[in-house]
Amino acid sequence: MDEAAGLGTRLRRHTAGQTLAFSGVWGSMRGVFAAAIARHASNILMLLPEAADADVVAGDAIAFGLENAISLPLSAGEASASSIRDDDYADRLQVLQRLVTRNDDSDFPLLVTAYIGGAVQLVPTPETLEASTRRLAVGDLVDPETIRRWLAESGFAATTAVQLPGEFAARGGLLDVYSADQSQPLRIEWFGDEIESIRRFDPGSQRSIESLQ
Repeated sequence: MDEAAGLGTRLRRHTAGQTLAFSGVWGSMRGVFAAAIARHASNILMLLPEAADADVVAGDAIAFGLENAISLPLSAGEASASSIRDDDYADRLQVLQRLVTRNDDSDFPLLVTAYIGGAVQLVPTPETLEASTRRLAVGDLVDPETIRRWLAESGFAATTAVQLPGEFAARGGLLDVYSADQSQPLRIEWFGDEIESIRRFDPGSQRSIESLQ
């Protein structure tokens, strides 16, 4: 479809530093356009004039064959401790984590779609994210109460069962944590002060999805 529209020919002739302009890119053609660009560039940021467009275009691009397409939402929350319980802010953090861990020469193109207002909205710096991150590994010796206290001081809300980003639940030697920058919550199991296992789980079924180290 992109070849029929002449996109592929124009993009193949493009050189670094050159500006290209296209007209008539609206509706589902935006998804075609993004998928066509992905064949020539591994990292694409597409800015859009309406907030609702970001999700729509990312979905259309996936429908046209692009595997990795994510939208950066606009968040009403500010970068404060309580904002980790805001769904849109959590989604923004998950996009940032994808970008921080992304290899520049990845074989799989990544499209990020964003409403212009969402793209210019401030986000935590990599240094801020690093400073507010606690890393745990299987085999670590750490008092579970220390982790529970750190979560509460960092703005997480204690609950009986985690359902939303920014919540944690403790019972016996188990600690469930729904970190705002993760797509699923984590279940950490202790034996005494030693971390015995870490698993992602589905908050609806409570079933484990993946074991982590």
